[in-house]
Parts: sequence; structure tokens; C-alpha cells
Amino acid sequence: MFFHVFQGIFYGATSTKPFVIPVPVQDGVQGGPTLDHLDVNYWVKQYGLGVYMTACRQLCCTFDRVPHTPGALDRHYTVFFERPAPATPRNRLVRKMVRLNGCMDVIKGSVLVMKDGLDGLIDMTHDDIVHTNFLINR
Repeated sequence: MFFHVFQGIFYGATSTKPFVIPVPVQDGVQGGPTLDHLDVNYWVKQYGLGVYMTACRQLCCTFDRVPHTPGALDRHYTVFFERPAPATPRNRLVRKMVRLNGCMDVIKGSVLVMKDGLDGLIDMTHDDIVHTNFLINR
């Protein structure tokens, strides 16, 4: 059991659709939790020997707008990628989504999307899946 939990959207490597899932906040966090306080390893494995938050920052990307489109998003969306290992499977769900746009890039492992704003982390809902699908497709 975790004291704080925020809802995120999970694109599992072997999933057939995205899911809204609970993402725990690390124990002992004082004040309002931020992206740095999330226990994303619960869903996307970013750990390894000597991995610290600065190294994990290389495995995520924050968007305030959808690439290649005008206008801004309502909040910031952060996409967390799994640290690929030799046996990490390709993400079939994301690959299927981006192939519709002609992209052939391969993403290995699962993907987690979180939303935050000026007031801190925001729970995602099933309605946010449309926004995150659009963001991932770009």
C-alpha cells in the first residue's frame, strides 16, 4: 500500500490497448509530489547499477505541445520510457500506432504517460487516452 497514488496511462509492451493505472509516489515525500517523486519503476523499469534521477531523466520526455502541430496542450505530458535490456520486447502497441503515420522507429519496453501542471501532478482519466494517443502518434 502506498500513501499517495496518481493515475497515469500505460502502454504495455505486450498490451493491445492503453490502460489508466495507479502510479505510486515514493514513501517519505514531504509537500506536493512532483514527477521526480513518482515510483515509475513500478511500471517502466528504469533501474540499473548506479542509476540516479539524472540518468532516469534521459528516459523521459516532457511535452507542452504536440510535435508538428500548432497550439499548446492543456497541461504538460511526460512520457517515461523503459531502459531497454537485451531481452526487452518491442512495444507492439506503440509500434502499431505509429506505423499508421509511416514511422518505423522501434520502441522497446513499456511506456508510461503522466500529466502535470502549475499546481503539480494531475490524475489522468480515460478521456486523456485520446490526447496521449495523439501525442504518441506524432
